[in-house]
Amino acid sequence: MNKRQLEVEKAKLSAEGQVLARLRRDYRQAAKRVSEQIHLKSREIDILLKDIDELDEVQLSILQSKIYQKHFQESLKQQIDNIIAELNNKNYESINRYLKNSYELGYTGTMYDLAGQGIPLVMPINQLAMVKAVQLSPKVSKRLYGEYVHQLSKHIRNEVSRGIATADSYANIARNISNASKIGFNKSMRIARTEGHRVQCTAAFDAQHKAMAAGADIMKQWDATLDGRTRPLHRELDGQIKELDEPFDVGGIQVMYPSAFGLASQDINCRCALLQRARWALDDDELERLKARAEYFGLDKAKDFEAFRKAYLDVPDGLVDFLFKKAPGARNVVNEQITILKAIENTPAKVVDAMKSTTIVVGGGGSAYDKKRDIMYIAAGATLDEVYHEIGHLVDAKVMNQEKVTALKKAIFKDVNSSDIIPETKHRTNGDAVDVLLVKSDKLISEYQGRIYVHKKEDAFDGNGDLRIDRMLEFISEPYREYMEAPESFKSKYPAFYELMKEALEDE
Repeated sequence: MNKRQLEVEKAKLSAEGQVLARLRRDYRQAAKRVSEQIHLKSREIDILLKDIDELDEVQLSILQSKIYQKHFQESLKQQIDNIIAELNNKNYESINRYLKNSYELGYTGTMYDLAGQGIPLVMPINQLAMVKAVQLSPKVSKRLYGEYVHQLSKHIRNEVSRGIATADSYANIARNISNASKIGFNKSMRIARTEGHRVQCTAAFDAQHKAMAAGADIMKQWDATLDGRTRPLHRELDGQIKELDEPFDVGGIQVMYPSAFGLASQDINCRCALLQRARWALDDDELERLKARAEYFGLDKAKDFEAFRKAYLDVPDGLVDFLFKKAPGARNVVNEQITILKAIENTPAKVVDAMKSTTIVVGGGGSAYDKKRDIMYIAAGATLDEVYHEIGHLVDAKVMNQEKVTALKKAIFKDVNSSDIIPETKHRTNGDAVDVLLVKSDKLISEYQGRIYVHKKEDAFDGNGDLRIDRMLEFISEPYREYMEAPESFKSKYPAFYELMKEALEDE
């Protein structure tokens, strides 16, 4: 194992140790509570007997027998059942939380190792895959939350009954209950270890497939612990390297990854690891893109696996397909990320695909889209409609049918003359005022849509006296914003723009 892989395995062992400590504590507390109930009930009976000294020996004997055999044991039985039911709920919560954590460890551990091998991938955990992986099989679930619980409750009740019947001391009964709880803990511990390991290996296998889908050429490797407790088959598998979808093979048995034999003799308490080996990384352009993405989310600065894991799990799922960079001097851009994510959630698939090659610079002084360099700038504090507007510029450049856009422009502005062009004062972010020209028309969505980017009014027309519609750079960005924010009212008010957008953006 390399340094990063060892770091990941230590984190897995630490997580396992924590859940086992929680389970051990819960079992001890349950045993202690049962013992306390016995002690409490014993004291109650002592008080009762103290108040009835006037009874003769026969009556006292009968009463004592009834108290010990019926009232005492039935009351204790209910208390024991309640305590074990509460223990069962705690076990369920602890093990479920541990299995989810195990999946995250297995997945992010693989990505951490690949980053160390020169493939800095940022790919979100598939939540459905995680839910599927952490589900216990019906057989295991029945044992853990059914049979074992019933057996423990029955065992403890038997110890109580036996102790009372033989007039055993409170201390001995308490010790026997503690021993019974240890048996229950050991069974739960075995399942937690085995299932946690299965989930970790499943997650690593899922992450390897994600990496391969992104273009990385990697292979999987079996790594056994190699000590006195290593099973012979696992020892033989140690070091085997296979293609991701090719099973490991030993003694005629095939298995895709550790803890996936489907055989209790091979899966229970397995400690083998599933590693990955990169045959080659990605091409230079793609590698630079991945590095930039990792840098944006702070993964390149992670000092260790725990820091990497935290940063990785903090990455918003909807943003990882895009190349983000922070504007110079920008610090916290979480709010802007959330706004961009909201915009992307509703964005048509065609636009999302077009955005994946665009660099998105977040947190600067102004929002804009640079068509030549394919860079979208989203300002600090940008609102949702601002983000939609800038995406609209990208839509104009990459998605729209320009022949149809031009045809609509000509239809709207065919009768425009010089008197329809008015100046508008625009303020730059540094406070400077500049003149911008507007083409007035009641067919436009907003005045802003009528902006024409020329220096002088006479420059708004070409040599033939036709309007320079190629300089009307807000013509699509504004309709796109309306199309995304209020499609129904947009459709009724501006049917021509709506149909233009719908035809270009929606799948047939």
